[in-house]
Amino acid sequence: MPYRTSKLGQAATIAFLIAVGSLSCAGVAPQTKAAQVEQLQCEPSSSDEIDVRLLASMIVLSVQPIYSYVHTATTGTDKRVAGTKILIRPPEGIDSSRVLRILQCHSARAVLGHLDRSRYPGDPFWLDGAWLEIDVQPEEGNLAVKVVADDIPKNLAILERARTFQRAQTFAAAQPSVR
Repeated sequence: MPYRTSKLGQAATIAFLIAVGSLSCAGVAPQTKAAQVEQLQCEPSSSDEIDVRLLASMIVLSVQPIYSYVHTATTGTDKRVAGTKILIRPPEGIDSSRVLRILQCHSARAVLGHLDRSRYPGDPFWLDGAWLEIDVQPEEGNLAVKVVADDIPKNLAILERARTFQRAQTFAAAQPSVR
């Protein structure tokens, strides 16, 4: 006798396969990714003092959203924030690969709670409970730092933090130095 299943049995099997498939496609937890990056990118002897020096000495030239375009049936094409581009002038003598390593290490340590987050007001290189993809590329003698989260609300939060970071830096630079 051939094997037969009921419609209900088929639906249950399909639902189970979809659930298992979606679990297997789920991303790695931010803390797991951060621990991997910390192990690969952070120098064991370094502390967040390196992060402080780099963040304090880099000059933010501009902050721009990175857009993606999505075709929809109702409105045609929607423009969505898919990340943030921060154009920086790094301190002299630090190349793009070193900046990338420092920023990735900084982000991993922040996600893991291994640094004092209060020292970095408006820091756009980490977001609580999320992993951010950070990339650094040379651009016209400066460095373009691209920071991308996995959804639009997180990308908007990073964009706002980057703008706050730039304003704080501009404000600090405008303050007279005390001698």
